[in-house]
Amino acid sequence: MDLHTETRISELAPPVQDKARRLIHAANLKGIDLRVTQALRSWNMQAALYAQGREDLYDVNERRAAVRLAPIDPEENREVTKAAPGHGWHEFGLAFDVCPFDQTGQPDWNEKHPVWEAVQTMGEAIGLKAGCTFRTIKDGPHFQFTGRFGDSPDDEVRQLYQSGGTIAVWEEAFAQQPREARPAPEPTAPAAEPMADPSEIPEATS
Repeated sequence: MDLHTETRISELAPPVQDKARRLIHAANLKGIDLRVTQALRSWNMQAALYAQGREDLYDVNERRAAVRLAPIDPEENREVTKAAPGHGWHEFGLAFDVCPFDQTGQPDWNEKHPVWEAVQTMGEAIGLKAGCTFRTIKDGPHFQFTGRFGDSPDDEVRQLYQSGGTIAVWEEAFAQQPREARPAPEPTAPAAEPMADPSEIPEATS
């Protein structure tokens, strides 16, 4: 597993970490070089993505610069997510995005390639919700595991976050696990924005 993938996985809730590693391992056994391109996402980064297609290009790129994302061109200023900040599972450490890499070490974002369907099938087999099944914007790179919560964060989740951060959300999401099987909570997101690798940012994200 490459260092960037391991670092990103380590930011997720422990039960999600486990499933992410299982997915990477299952893909590797099939000869697929699968890597995590995004995991825990700050609310400011989600705001920058949500602004695309909704605000003018200057404001969008101002938001992107603030979270270390590369600027986009006018033709790229289109909606890429339906999730406003606090309405997607990335902000709570319960979702991650993946991409298969080719033999030259480059990401392959062609979701029509059969490898994508194979990855999505593997993810669902280990209990992950695949973004390709979303009813609005299909999100092939996206997987999530939300415990007792539903497909999208609700007011209860946002209130938990406001009162106790990501750890409060994680504990409630997976409270039904037997106590001896429940992993210890990880620290919340680091204060600094992670540096984004432009080659690993998909065109559409949730």
